[in-house]
Amino acid sequence: MFFGRLFLLKKDLDQGWRFPEFHTILNFLALEMQLLYLLNILIFLLILNLPELFSGCTPSKKNKTCKCGQYRLTELINLSFPSQNQSQPLILEITSSEIVHGRRGTISSVCHAYWPQQNNCYALKKYNRSLQLANNEIEVLEYFNTLNDNERNHIIKIQGSSIDNPPNNNNVLKYIVMDLAGMNLEEYYNNNFNENDRELLIINIIKCAAKALEQFHKHGIHLDIKATNFVLPYGKQSLELCILIDFSGSVITKGRKIEVDEFVGTLPYIPPEYYNKQIKNFHPSFDIYSFGVMMYKFLKNIREDRFEVNLELVTTNEYLDQLAKDCMNENPRLRPSISQILEILN
Repeated sequence: MFFGRLFLLKKDLDQGWRFPEFHTILNFLALEMQLLYLLNILIFLLILNLPELFSGCTPSKKNKTCKCGQYRLTELINLSFPSQNQSQPLILEITSSEIVHGRRGTISSVCHAYWPQQNNCYALKKYNRSLQLANNEIEVLEYFNTLNDNERNHIIKIQGSSIDNPPNNNNVLKYIVMDLAGMNLEEYYNNNFNENDRELLIINIIKCAAKALEQFHKHGIHLDIKATNFVLPYGKQSLELCILIDFSGSVITKGRKIEVDEFVGTLPYIPPEYYNKQIKNFHPSFDIYSFGVMMYKFLKNIREDRFEVNLELVTTNEYLDQLAKDCMNENPRLRPSISQILEILN
């Protein structure tokens, strides 16, 4: 445009324009040059401020959250580690704090993880002690991943795991990526406690847990049954489905007798025949005793992690009282199976 004006000016001068008219045109061209200069400055400033101008329309990392919406991405820490069952490294955004269900673990910890590649949230279990227990849990979880959903819907699902000794993480021996879960049964009991409806609440809780344990007992023995190892699906508030977790000491038996050199149990859930004794042959009755102790804790409304079992002080409810005592029978052969427990509860 500007050069077009100069061409017209030259043409008019050749035709004999008078000086006043020439001066007016020069002033007009100078004004046009100033306007063009200001326009260029405005365009430059607009480009610099585009991110802020459109931040309300396009999510930035500052405001963007993980899939479940619980954490902003700026609150998460980037973590990359070689995967045991995937060709590419796993890249996750994780929380610095743990997800604590009941007592804090000494062998492992769990944190919330966002997997950008899948745009989904998971639980990341970090083992800082005993590589053997970590590998054992991975083996159990991967076994259940081979089953159909209706055969394993009560068992937490593994999504990935790391190779031994992940680099740049000297305090971590192993990572396991699992489905994100909701509150455990102990939390559910505390959140829904009502003295008038306590008996019904306990019945519903132990029925939910029994269904999960029945599914697991078709394939193995858990060896650490307690309320904090049964969780609800993430975002669920009802007892429609319970999911069993924490398989560091579990064994897959497939109906065979199994010898275990090391197991991780929790006092006072360990049955007397195994307490302080070197018994290596395990039986599902181990889990049944632990299940009875879990019932006892609910019946006595015990909120502490450490407690002693006194069968004389169970409850005045003969129905639940007798079932808990049967589960904790000193003779493991006289304990009911988990299927028999479900029949009694139904």
